[in-house]
Amino acid sequence: MASRVYRKRIPDSRHPNARSFQRLIDRFTRNGLVKYEMHEGLKPVINEGNEFNVHASVVEDPHRSTADISGMLTLAQTSLKRILRKNKFHPYRLQLTQALDGQDFENRMNFYNWSLARIEELCIVYK
Repeated sequence: MASRVYRKRIPDSRHPNARSFQRLIDRFTRNGLVKYEMHEGLKPVINEGNEFNVHASVVEDPHRSTADISGMLTLAQTSLKRILRKNKFHPYRLQLTQALDGQDFENRMNFYNWSLARIEELCIVYK
């Protein structure tokens, strides 16, 4: 009903829906104010116990991922990374993307000979 009255009195503006008015009434009956309540926010999870558990799991297996550790400790991954950074640990995973094989020496020599020939051609052109 309040939303209909609002719509009639102020027709050229955005109209709050009925749920907005219901929340306003609920807030007033709960604490006598229409002002928004301040939320306390999340409690800090970085404490000595969690820091010790994170350090122990990293020392036990330094190759384990942060996702695995956070799942094992039931700790948010962001909190886990914050603990690691605070204590100068830098999580990373080594990923080899290139490897040498038997053709490498021959390929390097072919490239060397090709580039040497190109340089000699350019020197002749610019003389």
